[in-house]
Amino acid sequence: MTKASDLKRGNIVNLNGAPCILEAVMIQTPSARGGASIYKLRFRNVVTKQKEDRSCKGDEAFEDVAFEVPAVVELEISETGPSIKGASATSRTKPATLSTGFIVQVPEYLCTGETVRIDTSTGKFLSRA
Repeated sequence: MTKASDLKRGNIVNLNGAPCILEAVMIQTPSARGGASIYKLRFRNVVTKQKEDRSCKGDEAFEDVAFEVPAVVELEISETGPSIKGASATSRTKPATLSTGFIVQVPEYLCTGETVRIDTSTGKFLSRA
């Protein structure tokens, strides 16, 4: 369990049984002595994309959600320019749209329908699959 005062932008927590990502944090400090700081938090539901604003004190607890993301994924190229024969000697690249809709720079010798390996931490092309 994480306290509201420890949350940072990008944290994923469980709200009402659904994973939500923290988009914004605003801290409102009281003008009176002894008053508790109010944390205004804006969450976005990862599944439905709905916004939810919450105001809470710094000691309110939130349940963390852990996601395991693979280091490398294999995806098929759904659209790219024509391949250039003999282009493996140079390091020029061209944009390619993958089966998920993600656009990545790939070498010129690759064509539509080929499967490529993508590094999930950087989003860059690694190799053919």
